[in-house]
Amino acid sequence: MAVLAVFALAVTATWWWVQGQQERWLHRGLQEMADGDLGAARISLNRHLQAYPNSYPARLAMAQLARRSGHADEALIQCDICEALDGRNPAPLLERRLLEAQNGDLALDPWFWQIVANDHFETPSILEALAKGYEKNYMLHRAEYALTRLVELQPKHVEALLMRAWARERRHVYLLALEDYDQALAAQPDHDEARVRKAQLLVLIEKPAEALPELKALRPRRPDDPRVLVGLLKAYTKTGKIDEAQNTAEQLALRFPKDPDGQTERARFHLELGQALEAEALLRQVIAQAPFDYAGHFSLHQALHRQAKTEEAHKVGAVLKQLESDITQMNELTDKLQKAPFDPDLRCAIAGLFLRSGEERQAVAWYKTVLRLDRRHAATHAALAEYHERLQQHALAEYHRQWTRGKAAATSTP
Repeated sequence: MAVLAVFALAVTATWWWVQGQQERWLHRGLQEMADGDLGAARISLNRHLQAYPNSYPARLAMAQLARRSGHADEALIQCDICEALDGRNPAPLLERRLLEAQNGDLALDPWFWQIVANDHFETPSILEALAKGYEKNYMLHRAEYALTRLVELQPKHVEALLMRAWARERRHVYLLALEDYDQALAAQPDHDEARVRKAQLLVLIEKPAEALPELKALRPRRPDDPRVLVGLLKAYTKTGKIDEAQNTAEQLALRFPKDPDGQTERARFHLELGQALEAEALLRQVIAQAPFDYAGHFSLHQALHRQAKTEEAHKVGAVLKQLESDITQMNELTDKLQKAPFDPDLRCAIAGLFLRSGEERQAVAWYKTVLRLDRRHAATHAALAEYHERLQQHALAEYHRQWTRGKAAATSTP
């Protein structure tokens, strides 16, 4: 009997240990989510769900994790499961609304800020989703404000810091963006993406000597990231380290021969060495891949001038002038957009510039932001009809033409 009692006690203890271990996986996953380590959180939550597939907290956490990771379909499936487990809990509905906001639909923007004002326990998630929605709509000031509120609540939220740095770089407040990268690296020193972007910014603001240690540290850790070698080539060239730059250019050509940024930077290095013909050959490859690339055209114009190829340089100069005009116009429009973020005509004009410059995916994304504000916007429907017709997507083209015909009929009615 004593043996049986000991055995029963051991079984009970083991059962409780297993139960506790599964609960620890859940709590660990939730903490990892709070720390921004979404990959680790997914592993921990899946470990918990292997034992408890109907765990409501874990399913809800997985919905939040999928949304934050940009996996919209998975987030919706997890919300469906949560609602099947407990149809009275409003949390999945909030997740669905956050997903819509994150994807750029800001119809509930005032409602979300009211929740934030009431110190809702999901305030960090709301601020993050709003910031991503603002980013999709290129509302830089609003994105920065939401992210600043989020960083005040969670100073070690690395993703929020990187998103705020992105917004600040677009607003050309580079020193503030640099502070964000430093804060992110203080929270997570092995975050290579933060270090790459910090190094790129240091080169951009003419601090190549400060960028070099960052890039050298990254090189063995990121052998498959061409940005590291491109950054090194720029930094070596700007600091006058020609031998190191030569070696880096050779490595770049060997490892990433078709990378457009790498080709452009190698061409610039050839120009630095007085090798205009070699630069021209590389730059023509760049422009063949990206016909509207400003940096490629600018450097090609220089290379042709140095070879006294006047007629060809004149042709490239004409293209360069148009690209410069488009860039100036884009800067003016996006500046105006910060003051009038819900102006559909401004957004349509920006989309048109993207379309003209060959960035069709960006253009369509901007046209979609217009239709979220005004689903009858005639100029947008006309542009999308023409775009889809060119791609021989006739059904989509006809759909947008119907809207333009409807608008025309409405305006002509007495």
